[in-house]
Amino acid sequence: MNEELSHSAHTLSRQEIFEGYFDQRGYLKTYYPPIRDIDSLAQLVDRHDFESGKISIEEHVASLGLSPELIENAFIVDFQRYVLRELLLKFPRSDASVLDVAGGATIYQHMAISLIARTIIHSEYTTEGRKEVSDWVEDNKDSYNWDDYFRLLQRILRKDEGIQNTLKSFESSDDTRVLES
Repeated sequence: MNEELSHSAHTLSRQEIFEGYFDQRGYLKTYYPPIRDIDSLAQLVDRHDFESGKISIEEHVASLGLSPELIENAFIVDFQRYVLRELLLKFPRSDASVLDVAGGATIYQHMAISLIARTIIHSEYTTEGRKEVSDWVEDNKDSYNWDDYFRLLQRILRKDEGIQNTLKSFESSDDTRVLES
């Protein structure tokens, strides 16, 4: 066996080798940095017309002085508004069951759907990725903090009257999922 695969008399399993190649927390810190200015990102999203074509991330980086990752994430979060609109048509009673296969250490993909899902099952191949998500779900103080991304989504969704009206109908039907501050 190759020496790189051995670790002091212990031969690494394929799982250990696989998991050793990727730093989940480093990935989160790099690609999902904390949002320091939710207002600027929300205003950027408000000004953009998706029908006008491609988004120039570089242009927005230069004008706002924010990282490319934050600009991209703002539009990814806003895209969830469109996804949520479609899902509300398919699951108007807030009864969706969601399975995310190989979701990684991220939960951003569940933010909008969490408003209408009865159940979200997040599966992940790596132990570290599962731990990142379970720490967040369990509100562990050391978990990666997604609060700013939820705040950005809340700010975006508050301006969408169609979504607001549908969510209010959930509220009146004893469903407690609403966009709270």
